[in-house]
Parts: sequence; structure tokens; C-alpha cells
Amino acid sequence: SSFTREKSSQIITNGSSNSMKKLLILLAGIYMGTLLLTLTNKTTYERPPETVIVINAIVTMYTSDPRETDDTPTITASGELVSPGTIACPAHLPFGTRVEIKEKPYTCNDRMAKRYREDAYFDIWSPDKDLALEHGRQEMVVKVIHIPNIADTNRP
Repeated sequence: SSFTREKSSQIITNGSSNSMKKLLILLAGIYMGTLLLTLTNKTTYERPPETVIVINAIVTMYTSDPRETDDTPTITASGELVSPGTIACPAHLPFGTRVEIKEKPYTCNDRMAKRYREDAYFDIWSPDKDLALEHGRQEMVVKVIHIPNIADTNRP
């Protein structure tokens, strides 16, 4: 009777061990197969050519005068310092969007004042107050030439 019990428990133990070994071998095979497929089947994703979006917009110019900005007049809404090519854009265009006005490139890294954020208003930064005043408020063609993927930027 004790011999039978020992043999039975040994068989059960051995049976569990064999099942476990088979399961581990199966899982290792699946993992290696997946790894092999991943290494040999590299998928590349290419972005389709960009479509230029043309907007008839109101374009103004601003300077780093605190009366025209917030309390950090040289820092844009994206956290970058103002520089030639800086433009404030409507909220629906993400930071990093590139636009062109009269064949001159600009990068959207600032935001329009709240009352203009949802419309077709753009505000070009200028270091020259006289130039900004001379420019005034103009209706101009703005070409959106690149809108970044969300993954391209970590900005809101």
C-alpha cells in the first residue's frame, strides 16, 4: 500500500514536471518565432507627401514689448525663445507647424491672444517695433507646409 502511494505521487510529480517542461519549450518556441519574425519582417512606415493648406488670414506683427505680450515677453507659448521666424498661430495648429507667408518660412511656436485663437489670425514676431507698426493688420495668404505628427513633438 505504501509502495503504491509513493509510485502514484512520483508519477503525478513526474507528469507535472514533464507537462511544465513541454509548456516551457512551447513558450520558448513561440517567443523565438515572434522574435525571428520581428527581426526579419521589419515594417517601415513612410509619411505620405504633405498637402499644402492655403489660408486667407489676418496677419499682424508683434514685438517683445510687455504691453503686447505676457510677463515673459521673450519666451513663446511653447517655451522657446523668440527669434526670427517665430509666429503665433491659431490653437488648432500644433507647435512645430511650419507655415509660409510671401515665400518666407515661419514656425508656429507661439499662440494668439485668446480672442483670436480659433480664427485665421497669425502674428509674426519682430524685433523691430517700427516694422511691426508699419506692417499693421493685413489680409494675406498663409500656406501651411508642414503639420508635425503628435509623436514629433512633446508640446501641448
